[in-house]
Amino acid sequence: MKNYKSINNKKNILKNSKGITLISLIVTLIVIIIVATITISISIGGEGVFTIMSQEKDKFDDKTSRQEAKIEDLYRQIESGTIGTVTPGQTATGGNKAYSQNGKLAIVPQGFTVSGLESEQSIENGLVIYQTDGAEVTDWETAKNTYNQWVWIPVSNVEDMYEYSEEGVALSGNTGVKTNYYSKTTTLGNRELTRTTPGNTAGYREPDIVIGNGSQYDIVNYSYAGFSSLSNMEESLVSDYKEMIDSIKNYGGFYIGRYELTGTVENPTEKSGTVLGNINWYNSYKACKNLNNNDKVETRMIWDIQWSEVCKFINTRGDKVDLEDSRSYGNNSNSISPADVSGYGNLQITGYSDKWRTNNIYDLAG
Repeated sequence: MKNYKSINNKKNILKNSKGITLISLIVTLIVIIIVATITISISIGGEGVFTIMSQEKDKFDDKTSRQEAKIEDLYRQIESGTIGTVTPGQTATGGNKAYSQNGKLAIVPQGFTVSGLESEQSIENGLVIYQTDGAEVTDWETAKNTYNQWVWIPVSNVEDMYEYSEEGVALSGNTGVKTNYYSKTTTLGNRELTRTTPGNTAGYREPDIVIGNGSQYDIVNYSYAGFSSLSNMEESLVSDYKEMIDSIKNYGGFYIGRYELTGTVENPTEKSGTVLGNINWYNSYKACKNLNNNDKVETRMIWDIQWSEVCKFINTRGDKVDLEDSRSYGNNSNSISPADVSGYGNLQITGYSDKWRTNNIYDLAG
């Protein structure tokens, strides 16, 4: 899988080890989260999806019980007609909709369409949605090169992703900005992914900034990402992080871009094409935000803790790939069958080969 330092020549280099970590992640990889009902009113009846979610923490002590209660409540709302549903090939209109498949659930944002291809309809194997904005799709193979695409990442227990501090933890930089939520140390397979507390410059942590006096640090680069000041950058990252956690609490997962980001910083796309590369972290962050054109979702650069959930998903569900050896499903210089297709080991467009796809997500490795 991608390592902690660099991702070969075609990938950008991570922000140097200490700060907004995105540890083993291409900085142009992007996620989509469904906007929490407290921020955007979702017109699906009543007070929105999972209206009782905030009450579940007090009602259940066991994480699994809380998660099951969320699913059961969603099914009740579907049965009562409070929440509308979509089926393969259908577009969510009039608000976000629920998609049910083999006893599993995903939320489809308004304006997005569930794939009409059978191989892209399984939540367990990677549910794909297309940002058609209501356009009718008659040729799904052509749609792959026409519309932005996303894959649903189910999260079993969101509490496993973060720590909570009631008094708040101060971020680096002495700006006075605090966060109540931050990523916790997790286990991925046999590997422990250690994360420290924000403000501790000796390790990986999020949300936080990178401080220092060199040209690569946040203190001299924040404006490139659209921030007005260092404290504004920290406030935005804290807000983004909490919004991500709240969305996963409410909806049980998030969407990841099916491809690496393509297009330009000002006009990015999420479909097969030339990877948006050779840009710094700040322009990557800006591009990820610029992709959003729907008030039911937000697009952001992926957090490290979300990347861990993606790795769990491809390792334990669907294709169940080996996280320690990606030669059979990634574009590596030493790829092996079936990934050793013509052109392997060289820079290619994202989505170049279906052999470099796992759980319907392209180019996660290599």
